[in-house]
Amino acid sequence: MKEISYLTILFFLVIQTSNAQTYFEVEKDFNCKCGTFTKTLSELKIYLEEEINEVFNHIIVYSGMTFSYPQGGCQQRAQMMHRILEKKEIQHSKIWLFAPIILDHSDKRQLEINDPNDLVPDDKIYWGYHVAPSVLTKSSTGIVDTLVIDPSISLEKPLKLKEWFSKINNSTISKFTFLDSKYYFFNTQPKSDGTGNTTVINGFFYPYKDVENMTDTFDNAVVERELAVNDVAVFLLQRLEGGYEDSDGQIKLLLGNVEDMIGLFAPQQRFNSFQVTNMRNLLETHGPLIDEAMDFYHGRVLHWLKVK
Repeated sequence: MKEISYLTILFFLVIQTSNAQTYFEVEKDFNCKCGTFTKTLSELKIYLEEEINEVFNHIIVYSGMTFSYPQGGCQQRAQMMHRILEKKEIQHSKIWLFAPIILDHSDKRQLEINDPNDLVPDDKIYWGYHVAPSVLTKSSTGIVDTLVIDPSISLEKPLKLKEWFSKINNSTISKFTFLDSKYYFFNTQPKSDGTGNTTVINGFFYPYKDVENMTDTFDNAVVERELAVNDVAVFLLQRLEGGYEDSDGQIKLLLGNVEDMIGLFAPQQRFNSFQVTNMRNLLETHGPLIDEAMDFYHGRVLHWLKVK
């Protein structure tokens, strides 16, 4: 892997600046010989910042997506924003930021952001990776830069690449790449003992689409269902803020762990046991609220399935 600057990425000049981050190409560093995934940024149209700001505001106001629960769901949000950008004929890539845990079997460090909802004990949300759409823009002074459209990090505006990195702790020890916007998610390497997969990518990324003769994430409506999980998280947060009695902290504990949220509301997707939530205590103590939230979740799944 090599250190290249933002200007190198944008203009393909072999130069170094003090703002350099570690960029890598999937095909070179994780060559599964299974396709080309990297997006050549020189192929993208360059837009005025004002144009992208308008699109960003449209996403915030009209997409219906939840951006205030960043515990999980970045690939689902990125996929829905990809659809919106395609409809508006905005050429874009997706920027993927991978923590060491996703790239190196011996390094378990992760990305970190502050928890805006105060749901976890140390107020830190940990990610193995993060993804968002990115576009090329030109400022009023003629400077070309990469803007990242990521309302889960900034609800105010798209962020320049350097700003985006600065909002995510441990980005300096992580590595990033730009992939074709159609790619939704990735596969990981198998464990040596054959008992499952590791957290490390194998170099293969796949789109969110129907694949003939194969049951896949599209058939299982994974994007729509996990967007609905985010929606129901906000529903529960609003109930807590409205005075719902959570004296045993079970609802807050559930909300603090997105894997448990998925395990409760979208169990067909995940078969692992719950990580922090005592399911029996949760259902015995908060059964009526969970029942109400489940109805809300199913309604949101149907909503997202109608969004094309």
